[in-house]
Amino acid sequence: MITLIKTPQKNPQDIFDDVKIGKIHIVCMAWNGLTHLNVYGELFYKLPKEELNQFVDLVNSSRETGTLFPKANISILPVCENENHDALNLNELTECIKDVFIANQMYLKSDIIYFTLENAYIDKSIALRILEDFILKNASANQYVKTIWFEE
Repeated sequence: MITLIKTPQKNPQDIFDDVKIGKIHIVCMAWNGLTHLNVYGELFYKLPKEELNQFVDLVNSSRETGTLFPKANISILPVCENENHDALNLNELTECIKDVFIANQMYLKSDIIYFTLENAYIDKSIALRILEDFILKNASANQYVKTIWFEE
């Protein structure tokens, strides 16, 4: 059974030990700057900014989820980076969220997935509905995730 918990933003310092040992899988948006990706990727995992920039470009150009595993327990979702600045449609966002669970099941094997999605880049209410639906349909098929934190 997977429990979905809506939560305020977690202080990275408070959870990083659990992230570092693999208990928590961070999911954030593919965007550089003063973002969750940079806090976790650069400050805690010490990944070079250029490496993060290349990864962000790859994820955004493919409009598919990417993971930094095994270097970091972080997955990123694409933002609107095409010529029309179209946000991901419902089907694309559903596939991207599904890919987070596939990556966790196959590689990360974390107990907790923490969705910390910046509002400007995604409709969080739609992402939450996708997660709720995914849990209903797929909870029994997932052997690792016990809890999903969804940042409000």
